[in-house]
Amino acid sequence: MNPETRRKIAKILALAVSLAGILVILGWIFNIGFLKSLSSAWISMKFNTAFVFVLSGLILYFIVQTGEGKPDVAQVVLPIASLVILLLMGTLFFGNLLGVQTGAEELFMRDLSSAPTTVTPGMPSLPTMFNFILIASAAILTLFNPEKLSAMLKNIGLIVGWVGVVAVLGYLINIPLLYYFIAGVNNAMACHTAILFMLLGAGFLCL
Repeated sequence: MNPETRRKIAKILALAVSLAGILVILGWIFNIGFLKSLSSAWISMKFNTAFVFVLSGLILYFIVQTGEGKPDVAQVVLPIASLVILLLMGTLFFGNLLGVQTGAEELFMRDLSSAPTTVTPGMPSLPTMFNFILIASAAILTLFNPEKLSAMLKNIGLIVGWVGVVAVLGYLINIPLLYYFIAGVNNAMACHTAILFMLLGAGFLCL
């Protein structure tokens, strides 16, 4: 597969992820259950997660644009998107580790989910937050354009993608631990969150 084709695939995957994030946001705003969760028995994708997926899709898209020699808009979008992700997900991540609710869990929308794999309403799973921090890091690395950038983006794509693959496998064979549910400790990762991480991982590998 030639580089131009790979870049086109990465752009398509980026737009698909952002669109999916927008659909989940609409699901929260208009209370459309199947957009928030693929099954009523499963945990929902959180509003903040959907919002950050929109930003993550934009990050991937504009990383591709930068690689195509079109960095003008990317130089504006990448730092803003990465900063928002780091502030939001960083706050949630360390709040979760310290067992402190920061208020960012339901900053946008109150979560009334009653799924059995919910520990803290509005809180994404720890692997979800970790993946988003990696994606924000990819945007920052692209701005600084270090040596071996391509290898760094590939490694980020592998990690992000495999986190999604493991969670999807957990849903397929019904092992909650694989989709990161630990009772009293960590919310499960939503199934469509895992699928979108697989798409983002594939997109970064295309780079």
